[in-house]
Amino acid sequence: MKLLDPTMLEFLFAELLNSLKLSLDAAYKDREESVLDDRQQYNASLRIARAEVERVLNVIGTQHEDNMREKHRAIMRRIKHYSAELKSYSSDIKTHTSDTIKFVKGYVRFLTDAHILLTEDTSNDKRQSVLTSAGCG
Repeated sequence: MKLLDPTMLEFLFAELLNSLKLSLDAAYKDREESVLDDRQQYNASLRIARAEVERVLNVIGTQHEDNMREKHRAIMRRIKHYSAELKSYSSDIKTHTSDTIKFVKGYVRFLTDAHILLTEDTSNDKRQSVLTSAGCG
């Protein structure tokens, strides 16, 4: 398998975050224009998140982390953790339940964490703090 260079990794991670943000915008910001009800929106966002996260994991595959920059290793740890979190949800999230709240908070937290982890000026100590706080150790 051909190794992805840092620029391609950045592009891949940016695509993931953009897809998740667009899905979140459709579910909340543009909800008045949507033909989907809240339950359908939550489940669409869950399916999009699962698919996009798995796509990134599949594209990167078994690329050895020694070939990645520190911020890329950090975001990969966070993506793998988020993938497991997404798999823990039922295929059909009901509206106004603890799962709904947990899903939305986790979604937003992942986006926030990813931004911090990928920012060039973030220190390695801060990256580790973000990963620890998210449960990635």
